[in-house]
Order: sequence, then C-alpha cells, then structure tokens
Amino acid sequence: MNKIEESQKILKNFLSKLEAKRLRYAKMRQDNPDFIQVSEKYLNEELDRCWIYFTDHIGKILAAPLPTYCKKTPASQLLAIKLYTEWQSYIETSAEPESLYSEYFCNSNEFPRYGLQPPKKKEILDEYLRRLGKEITLGKAPLHLKERCLRSFLDYLRNNLTSVEIAFLEHIFPAEMEIRESYGYDWGITKKGREQQKVPRSLILRRVQPQEYPIPIKTAAAVLERLSDRIITGRPNSKQTSAEVLGLCWLCLTAARLRLPVEVKDLRCLSPTCLNRAKSDTLPTINLPTLFGELAVPISNYLWNFLATFPGKNALFQATEPSLYRTLKSVIWTLPSGMVEGKITFATFLASPHEC
Repeated sequence: MNKIEESQKILKNFLSKLEAKRLRYAKMRQDNPDFIQVSEKYLNEELDRCWIYFTDHIGKILAAPLPTYCKKTPASQLLAIKLYTEWQSYIETSAEPESLYSEYFCNSNEFPRYGLQPPKKKEILDEYLRRLGKEITLGKAPLHLKERCLRSFLDYLRNNLTSVEIAFLEHIFPAEMEIRESYGYDWGITKKGREQQKVPRSLILRRVQPQEYPIPIKTAAAVLERLSDRIITGRPNSKQTSAEVLGLCWLCLTAARLRLPVEVKDLRCLSPTCLNRAKSDTLPTINLPTLFGELAVPISNYLWNFLATFPGKNALFQATEPSLYRTLKSVIWTLPSGMVEGKITFATFLASPHEC
C-alpha cells in the first residue's frame, strides 16, 4: 500500500465513523422526535465540527489542555551592549550600507550625528529596548535625531536573529510601525504654582496588516470535505497535492486554537519530526512554530496518522507553494456562491471558524 492509499484509508475510516454517527442520530430522532439535540440541524452542525477537528470525538480534543508560552527568549536576555557594539561595528565597516537591511540604515558618516544612546553596562536587550520605547513615548528622546538610527538597530536585530528569538520585540517596536508626534499632560511648576502642563509625547503605532477574516464553520467544513473527496475519487496526479492542501488547512485550524501569531510559511516548512506519538491515554501532539517559540499542540489520532502518511523525509509538504494555493482555489470555486464571501486562503484558516 503506497502513501496516498494510506491517506485514503484513513479518510474512508473517518467518513464511516461520521456515517455511523448520522445513523445513530437518525435512530434517536425516531425515538425522540421532539428532542432538539438529535435534530437534523444539530447533527449537521456536529458533523461540521468533526471536520474542523478531524475527529469523531470532539469533546476529547476540546478537553485536552493547550500549551502556554513564555515570552522570555535567550536573545532577550543577551547583554544589549554586545549587540549594540556589533551593530555599530557593522555600520562603520560596511561597504554598501545603503543597500543593506532597510531604507533607514545609517551609514558611517551619519553615525556620530544620529548616534543611538548606548545601553548600560549590565542592561539586557529586553530592558534596553523597553527603556528606549519608554523614552520615546515620554518625549525624552530627540525623535528627529533618533528614529532613523533606532530603525537601523532594529533592522540589524531582525536580520541577525530569528523571528522566534526576537518575538518580544513586537510588543515594543513592531516590524511595521509608525512613530508620530503627539502630546500629553504632566505636572509642572508655573507662575501660578504646581499644575498640569501640555508636554510633547510620541506614539509608537503598529501598522495594521490586511486582515484575513474568519469564515463560517459550515464553509470551512465544506472545503475540507471536498478536498477529502478529491483525494479519494480525484485524478491520480492530483491526489497527493490535494492531500497536502488538506493537511495544511488542518494545521492552520490547529494553530488557530492557540490564538498566537503563526505564519503559513512556517507551517509549510514543518518536518516529519514535528509529530509526537501519543503517550498512554493522552492525545498525540504536533510541534507548531509560533512567534513565541515552538509549542506542542494536541491533535486527533486521525490527523496524526494522516500527516504521518506524507512521503517527505525532510519536509511534510513537497508540493510547491503555487500548487498548494492553486489547488485550494480550485476547490473553493466548486462551493455554492452563497457560501463564499470574500477571499479564502490558507491564512483564513489561521482564524478559528465561527458559527453562522
């Protein structure tokens, strides 16, 4: 039995469980026609949720505790002066400063003039950046002299440390940020005595990215069900790509349960080693990369077995990015027009589907 046949066997077994559930509800509805919990509407909602979690026992998945995260990373605890000195050295020795990192890069001629206040001797990176952020918002830093150099230092960090290591940076200085001059009020001494005065301040604003809005559970389940049908009955040359699209959709839905920043590109680069077998009576888990580090998230046995059938040795997903998106798009086109509102991509599944 090859890998795609194993995937088909798992999906057929899952479908048989759903059909058994449907028959069981029909029998209970016959015996209790006025009982709303066994109505056709309630059953369809239950089956849709089964597709979302890829299980016929939703309660077991929901009861499994989700992992917590720690904001502290090794990079946040590094001595700030070390990174500051490395950044300063790079500026002074770089041959092509204008072409590296960002448009905000300070070249060696500007460095003395736009110099960023150095960290204290034993100040760690997290403390240093938070202090800079506080100085900017309180108006204690010469903004027009400091902003360009600050952006240069931040870009240096982002290009030399991984996104996971500097996740804490997003809380202080977002990658897409805008610093605007503003004002506030503080107590001061005037001719009339001690009173509140209007003082200059600055605002560090996060530029909002285009949002991917969540879709109804019914729509998400329909996409998953049609992908499953393609794997079982579709063209032989498209079955493996359809399986990977279905697997990536389920991974996105799993990541959505964490409510933490997760990127589709990171999920697409997962290796088979991310799958952890179940221990005793617990559920299996999968290590998902988030902005705050890798977290082991409980998943259903169906999903674990399904992902384990993927043939890649170094990466779960072998299909190219365009192929994955093209296959997903072709499935969405087959949905009824009233079921699809707006654009649906893999990022859409990173937001938990909602009730209609």
